[in-house]
Amino acid sequence: MDKVKQTEGAFYRSYIKRLLESVLTLINLIYYSLLILLVAILVKVKLDSSTIFKQERQG
Repeated sequence: MDKVKQTEGAFYRSYIKRLLESVLTLINLIYYSLLILLVAILVKVKLDSSTIFKQERQG
């Protein structure tokens, strides 16, 4: 009986850990995406240049 209870507890602990890690990853992804977007906008406004480099090539 004790082994069954330990297994159930381990299952829920691993499930909650995975869920928490997924939520934190999503929050970080949104945060850093907005930060990169803000930097790109500031570069465009302050330096009046493109944040993405493009070059014409022959061929």
